[in-house]
Amino acid sequence: MMRSLFRGSFSKAAFHRRMSQYLTEERGRPRSPDYRIYFKTSHGKYISPFHDIPLYAPEQQENDVPAKKQKCSDSEILFNMVVEVPRWSNAKMEIATKEALNPVKQDVKKGKPRYVANVFPHKGYIWNYGALPQTWEDPNHTDKDTNCCGDNDPIDVCDIGTRENDVPAKKQKCSDSEILFNMVVEVPRWSNAKMEIATKEALNPIKQDVKKGKPRYVANVFPHKGYIWNYGALPQTWEDPNHTDKDTNCCGDNDPIDVCDIGTRVCSSGQVIQVKVLGILALIDEGETDWKVIAINADDPDANKLHSIEDVRVNRPGHLEATVDWFRKYKIPDGKPENQFAFNAQFKDKDFAVEVIKSTHSCWKALVQKQTKCGEIVCQNASVCDSPFQCSDADAAAVVRAAPEYGEALPLPAEVDKWHFLSQ
Repeated sequence: MMRSLFRGSFSKAAFHRRMSQYLTEERGRPRSPDYRIYFKTSHGKYISPFHDIPLYAPEQQENDVPAKKQKCSDSEILFNMVVEVPRWSNAKMEIATKEALNPVKQDVKKGKPRYVANVFPHKGYIWNYGALPQTWEDPNHTDKDTNCCGDNDPIDVCDIGTRENDVPAKKQKCSDSEILFNMVVEVPRWSNAKMEIATKEALNPIKQDVKKGKPRYVANVFPHKGYIWNYGALPQTWEDPNHTDKDTNCCGDNDPIDVCDIGTRVCSSGQVIQVKVLGILALIDEGETDWKVIAINADDPDANKLHSIEDVRVNRPGHLEATVDWFRKYKIPDGKPENQFAFNAQFKDKDFAVEVIKSTHSCWKALVQKQTKCGEIVCQNASVCDSPFQCSDADAAAVVRAAPEYGEALPLPAEVDKWHFLSQ
């Protein structure tokens, strides 16, 4: 059964057209050990959600077409440009730095508006010409490279694009902490099935974790019902089990980094959303580092109010405390002890979180480039440049065809709805 991210089966959540490039295909019977959710592009190409969905979300889109290149470093951040002169025009328009409010005006020479000449074979300016706001070439500063002083103007820009009147992006990202990340939703909020990216299977579909031959469900530890957020992972990240984290002094848990989307909308398994990172919690799970990124769906009504972990504390009283409580106790009904945390269970801020994400992204790069031991991790992918694990479209399609056909869901075990009351 193939489903788009906008089918009726996903009607519980509000979906947005900008993620329409990803489709999912279900195989096997839901709630059974053979159930899988495979991913594909809108063109029908099967992909791995672990390796092929970019970590960094597109920063701008035009008519539902995602940006072709993801921004992942300061050198790739977009800048605003004030266009003073359109391509193929001659009037020497410029920001009037010596006038109030600095309007764009035509330069004047000897009392007459100034025009640049057409020097054969050129017609006027050969690019869209303008300036970067909030810059200034200081005339009192000698540049170390040119050995000359600045010209007392904003820095000039030549836009070599093909369009004369591009529609600007709605919002430009200006720092790493504001970059949006793609999140693969594994578990919808208020559900119990422990769905996860199958890192040890070809194409890494989402499947339900199995314990002692039975599909696994998390217990309802009073007062919580299932997972209290949309829970998932950031693609193209990996917590390396061979790397000891300098902050937690523990090795990684061999999985993509986990994310808790605290937005108000309930998502669905396999949905890919763009999230804004707010902070991070360091869970120590059976001696392994298991980072939990706290984020919010960028399309959520509350996204404009939440920019940091402190904003969550102020605007969502009790939410962070409930998150720590949930992670501390969720394994107790299974007979395991309470989980532990680094940093005394205190949340770290978004800048710290972004650095952790960058580190796990670097570990993933080494993994898919075969620069580190992958163990049982399957690195088969459809699009990662220079990866020795890249496969053909035919090979990827064969993986999905070999999986069981989609079937009727198995009954939900009665114990899934049971409350568990724990002593304080």
